[in-house]
Amino acid sequence: MKALDTIRYKLRKFRGFVLVIAGMNLTIVIEKRTDIFTNLEN
Repeated sequence: MKALDTIRYKLRKFRGFVLVIAGMNLTIVIEKRTDIFTNLEN
């Protein structure tokens, strides 16, 4: 049972890590999009 708990813990940690990276990429994409939109307006 302990091995299963360890695997679950690692998966949860990994998922959190992936979510953080995805969130950072999303903010970068949103910032770039707003830059493109402001360039189009000008």
